[in-house]
Amino acid sequence: MTEEDLLNAKSLPDEFDWRDVDGKNYVSPVRNQATCGSCYAFGTLAMFEARVRILSNDTKTPVFSTQDIVSCSEYSQGCEGGKLLVVAGCINRELSQEGEGMGGVFQQGWN
Repeated sequence: MTEEDLLNAKSLPDEFDWRDVDGKNYVSPVRNQATCGSCYAFGTLAMFEARVRILSNDTKTPVFSTQDIVSCSEYSQGCEGGKLLVVAGCINRELSQEGEGMGGVFQQGWN
């Protein structure tokens, strides 16, 4: 790290909460994965949903399908856990479908 990086880091707040940024909540609702070991899908998509909310200034509030991630690839381990690389491949495939995937969030200017 450079000295400039350290100075910039000191200017960051001690805490930050995406659930209350000037009264806006950029975090998706909590969902229950029940007995399915699919936290990899839930966590990844929750992060992705939040990024869309932040980019759109909360005008787009998608809730993506974890089932699509759990069953999208022949290499998916379903409810037995999963790998980030498989999730990334599933999301990338959805986004490449001319903006129609992932709830149609990615129209012109969003990808």
